[in-house]
Amino acid sequence: MAPDVGPVKWPVLACVAFLAAVTVHVPFLNLPPGDAVHVYLRSSGIDPLVYNTPEGLIPIYYQRYNGIVPYRDYIFEYPPIPAATFTLSMIAALILKSVHPVNQKALTILLLPLLGAIYLSFLYWIILRNKNLSILTLVATSIYIILIIVFGLPLYKFYFTFVLFCAIAHATLMYQFWRLVRTLGKEESLLLMLLSPTVITYSTANWDLFSAAFMTKGVREILSGRVKGLHWFALAVPVKLIPIFPTVALTVTLLKRKELITEGPKVITLAILPYMLIPIISWKGFSRFIKFHSNWYCEYGIWTLLFKDLDLIKISYLASVAVTYLVIVIILKKRHFVYDSLDCLLKVTYIMVAAPFVFSYIFAPQMLINILPFIIPLYPRLAPLVDTLNFPVAFTLKFDDLHNLNPFSAPSLTYFLSQSRNVLLLVTLLLSFHRLKGCRSSKGSIKTRGTSG
Repeated sequence: MAPDVGPVKWPVLACVAFLAAVTVHVPFLNLPPGDAVHVYLRSSGIDPLVYNTPEGLIPIYYQRYNGIVPYRDYIFEYPPIPAATFTLSMIAALILKSVHPVNQKALTILLLPLLGAIYLSFLYWIILRNKNLSILTLVATSIYIILIIVFGLPLYKFYFTFVLFCAIAHATLMYQFWRLVRTLGKEESLLLMLLSPTVITYSTANWDLFSAAFMTKGVREILSGRVKGLHWFALAVPVKLIPIFPTVALTVTLLKRKELITEGPKVITLAILPYMLIPIISWKGFSRFIKFHSNWYCEYGIWTLLFKDLDLIKISYLASVAVTYLVIVIILKKRHFVYDSLDCLLKVTYIMVAAPFVFSYIFAPQMLINILPFIIPLYPRLAPLVDTLNFPVAFTLKFDDLHNLNPFSAPSLTYFLSQSRNVLLLVTLLLSFHRLKGCRSSKGSIKTRGTSG
């Protein structure tokens, strides 16, 4: 039986919020471009390749446009699933030639309602399981793509193709979050997610919607006692590398020894196998992928409160790994206590997901999207404050630049906002650890929990 949508038509509100997100990064507004647009401009030779340093973003050189294959034809620092969506967007932008380019503002006004129709038909389709809605989604998508190809200029073709993937990811995330809060009996927290300023600001900036959707689906399956929830966590890893930590931690913590033998290899394979495609495509591209990340210093991370020398990237990275595994060790000491209640299991999952992001040497504002589905139902009063501190960071960079302030150190506004967010998240982690004391021990397995989903 299809789930009831309820008296409040929340998918309409979700659609409006997503369309607002689309306008934030639409090219003609000249607001800070999202990472995807930036990489497009860089890989097509329009913008320079930059590296992060303690002095700020330093242009290195302009890449010559050599093709559309990531890792091989240009430096691409993102994992395989972003590479796939990026490549399809590049094909739309640079391979499929425009037939009759028009005023791009007028095209945007035409595309937004059509994108809204795609979003709503897709979201109602996965809620109601109505085949007619799936046909409507395909028809609207076809018209949308034709309009982009025929009338769009390359940058707009890239952006609106990428936005189409984001629409599917955003709708999926909101659907999974809705199902999650219904399972928890906390439907009132849905509004906080729908109207999250961070989600609205960064939905079309990066690929965090995709990893957040996978992990939210994963935790919902885990709360329902299904092992395949760990598989969904594993699928978040080819989107963003940091989810490897909660994936491994949850797998080791939630499964019995016999289950680890059968399910563990499946989880690791789903997480790691897509990365094997990178050296197959280009070994040089794979080495550049590794070098790009290993040369990126502490950015928005909590470690800048401890280390004033921002070149200490290796110390920050090793500390990130050490703290994450410290979390795992602590959880393992209380093995199987997590099956006592949904609330206990959600706290454990929140710790596993949030800790690697909070203690990472890079904690860009869009990465909070991965944490919001877990912190909102657990801490509905603190979550909006974290959200409010986080979302302006992309815009305060310009303010700090105008006043010649380093955004990653005091007394810049960006530094104040990002570190206030980090400290508040650290408080929620400590609270979660403290509240785990009330969880009773149980010898159950994730497979034997009978909670309905």
